[in-house]
Amino acid sequence: MNANANRPPADLGGMSTRSEKATAATELANAYAAMVECWVVGGEARPLAPPEWVRLAADREPAAVERGLLALAAQFAAVALRPSLPAGAALRTPLPLLAAPALPERLRPLLRSALAACPSPQAVIRLTARRGFAVNPADWFPPTDADGVPGLYLPWIAWAQDQRQTADAAQSDQAEAPAGARDWRLMAPAELEAALRELRRTNPAESRAVLRDQFKLLSAPRRAALMKVLEVNLAAEDEELLAELSQDRSAAVRSQAELCLARLGKADNSTTANGLAAFFRITSAGLARKRPVVTALPLKIIQSAELRAEMFQKVTLPQLAGALGFGPDELVRAWDPTPDKGEPTPANEAANRDFVALVARTGSDAQAEALALKLIRQKPTSVLAVGLLERLDPAAAAKTALANLRAATDVVVTLASANDQDVIVHGEVAKLVPGKDYLDGLAGVWESRDLDKTRRLAALGTMMTASAAEHALEDLTARGAHRAMPALATLVLNAALAGQAQRGGPAPLPPADPSNQGANP
Repeated sequence: MNANANRPPADLGGMSTRSEKATAATELANAYAAMVECWVVGGEARPLAPPEWVRLAADREPAAVERGLLALAAQFAAVALRPSLPAGAALRTPLPLLAAPALPERLRPLLRSALAACPSPQAVIRLTARRGFAVNPADWFPPTDADGVPGLYLPWIAWAQDQRQTADAAQSDQAEAPAGARDWRLMAPAELEAALRELRRTNPAESRAVLRDQFKLLSAPRRAALMKVLEVNLAAEDEELLAELSQDRSAAVRSQAELCLARLGKADNSTTANGLAAFFRITSAGLARKRPVVTALPLKIIQSAELRAEMFQKVTLPQLAGALGFGPDELVRAWDPTPDKGEPTPANEAANRDFVALVARTGSDAQAEALALKLIRQKPTSVLAVGLLERLDPAAAAKTALANLRAATDVVVTLASANDQDVIVHGEVAKLVPGKDYLDGLAGVWESRDLDKTRRLAALGTMMTASAAEHALEDLTARGAHRAMPALATLVLNAALAGQAQRGGPAPLPPADPSNQGANP
């Protein structure tokens, strides 16, 4: 029972001070709580009720008095005990609509199964976006950083970032924003980056003016993040702005500015490039010993490895090629990732990763494809080609994915997470490997019941075209698998999304299989 249950509530009449009213309200609330506790255990609440309430219910039989008190208590709870808005509550704007239609309700359970089965939920989201649908925010909501998230969800990311924005912008180490830049400053980080990227494509001159203003206003981490925008339509006209940024207080900003200047051929990194070239040796190979081969020299101390990695970040592919006496295409052809009987040496492992990153960052599309094809010819280095995936066309990306089919789980998951296109094209599968062998490999993964392998199969299901996914499903179901199995959720979703888009109506879902313990309900 409430400790204050027997204390008579004060009369509210005639009171004027705020403290007296607060005391009376507290006593009424205590009396109400005591009455409720009494009713719960089957007792009479009349002795605990406020005198005013008793007078309203007087001159009746006891049961009628209790009913009257119950009615008064209900009214008190509905009016006086309504929760009030917290002092720190803020009105939020509605979640913005996306450019794509929402995923049909009938497909949402299948999406949730695919998200749970796939080791990379982001790969499932990318697949759904490629098929032209947006997911329900109750099923998945993008993180506040836009890395790896389809551009479709940029309005949601900007909305979330906007909710987080406080007085940080005004309290940062920035000068007062000019009147013309005020609207830009109010944008959320993801929204600002997307708007500036579009401005770089349509009006580079205006984008430079806006960027110059923004770099004066933003904190160091946000300045460094915006440096990626300058890579869009990078031209000689950006040299003046980049020269200013090369003197920025932030080391990250200076480094990116110097890299952009190097791409324009305006930065003199010959000393760095010559120093990096000293970490490699050039030999000859082939029957006539006429084919040059570039390999990494053994490293003796950790500091040398750190220095080499730092130099890789400061040069471009043409600069390193020139320091070694090659053209960029020649250097890619001469690079040997596995000089020691098909296995990369410890010195070459780190050098290979740095060289792949260098080509992905500063090489042409043709050079990126040539290096990827070189890497996937040998199993030990095929995983390195994943770093070039975003630079490859669908055919080369398909070869990269297929070369990693038998690689470790995390490699395939990385492939799926980075995939922004359908890389396993059904026609490419038929050309690159025998179709039966490919399907037998998928069936072997399913039949193994190995958790890691089945999760790899789920990741692969997000990279296939709809026809390839349906073909794989037909073969697996013919071998005894059921479409409701969690391991096949991404394959089923892949095919269902394509069917939904083509028909414009509800896509048929797989029937439940009660006999299958692994099936989703």
